[in-house]
Amino acid sequence: MNLAATREDDAYLSVYQVLDEVCFARGIPVGSQGSLFAAIDGLRKAAAPSEHIVLAEQIAVAIHKLVWALRNGGDGEEAAREELQALGASWLRIP
Repeated sequence: MNLAATREDDAYLSVYQVLDEVCFARGIPVGSQGSLFAAIDGLRKAAAPSEHIVLAEQIAVAIHKLVWALRNGGDGEEAAREELQALGASWLRIP
């Protein structure tokens, strides 16, 4: 396995891990957003399909919405979590 393939695999796994952490936590675990941004960068460096990169970016935006909701008294938290779950289901369908 070459370095680019390893980097791409690591990036995909990082997105899975962040989704797992965020979807099953009441808050946003420390470092989750940074890990996701690093994974997106890894997908770009590995020349992953653009639709996978866009999906990872959409997940990052949804996490940002959840952070905002949690900081503002929970208004919008349910919608943000539902969006994350839908995006997570899409991510799981990537082969």
